[in-house]
Amino acid sequence: MTAGSRGDVAPYTGLAHRLAAGGHSVTVVTHASFAKLVTASGAAFHPLPVDPRAELESARG
Repeated sequence: MTAGSRGDVAPYTGLAHRLAAGGHSVTVVTHASFAKLVTASGAAFHPLPVDPRAELESARG
């Protein structure tokens, strides 16, 4: 599980790629906006229930 910007998520996709290439089953849990980045690495994707950009733009943010 990782959250944040692309710079926070991308290192995990590199790790996921190497693990998947080694025959491991890998799932990365992060924001929905990174779904394509994650699946391109060969990992499965599961979305976090919160969109950080929407939260920052909300009355609570």
